[in-house]
Amino acid sequence: MTSEKNLDRRQLIKSRTCWALIVITMLLMGAAWAETLIDYDHRKKFPAYRTHSWGRFETDDYICEQRIKNALDRQLTAKGWKQVPSGGEVSVSVIGITHPDQTVHVTGSGWG
Repeated sequence: MTSEKNLDRRQLIKSRTCWALIVITMLLMGAAWAETLIDYDHRKKFPAYRTHSWGRFETDDYICEQRIKNALDRQLTAKGWKQVPSGGEVSVSVIGITHPDQTVHVTGSGWG
């Protein structure tokens, strides 16, 4: 009886491990589909620049806007750049686009 319990327990552990791997794989696949586009002139020497100002910033989410601005400001400050109100050597523009999807699940036979 003990060996049957051990066998059942091992099968349960294998099953849970398998499902965990499937879930992790699905999450990684979903993250891989996220698209980020970065556009800049590859001929420019960015280490020569020291100031930046905010240009066009379009997003539907104010909280997201603040998070993006804070993250970019931290990164640029760490590289020795200084933010100026306007007229910086580099103008940083951000356009956030989301595509909300709606899923409809229909169940039932339709009779009744």
